[in-house]
Amino acid sequence: MADTTTRSNASSLADVAKLNGMEQTTADLEKIEQIFKDEEEFEVVCNDLTKTELALVTSVVKLEAQHLAQIAKGVQKLTGAKNVRIKTTINVCSVKENKIRAVQAGIMKLLVELMADVESNMVDKSAFVMSLLVSMRRQGRH
Repeated sequence: MADTTTRSNASSLADVAKLNGMEQTTADLEKIEQIFKDEEEFEVVCNDLTKTELALVTSVVKLEAQHLAQIAKGVQKLTGAKNVRIKTTINVCSVKENKIRAVQAGIMKLLVELMADVESNMVDKSAFVMSLLVSMRRQGRH
């Protein structure tokens, strides 16, 4: 999967380069794949090349396009960035009601499965979410 991501990233970088009037060759793409094995490093370089500001947004619900656009405009005003890219995450564990719904919906079984799948690279994240849910249940019993 990481290989597919790397190729996708390299392809995206080639598209950006073409938009900026630079030609990319197959050899260049292979070099790019080697340089950007780490997805986070690729994002930083790509954002720098395209003068894009990355905004990380966490919410308890999925945000609508109009809200994301408002956030992007605010980031542009604050930073003066030419482009803004928003990366959203949904944090269902920040509100007690959502924690209860998640447990009732069967999230605990899924978290255990993710923790058992070492190759998923989700062991730490799953354990963290589970610890939040378990601590919430303990607090509710007192």
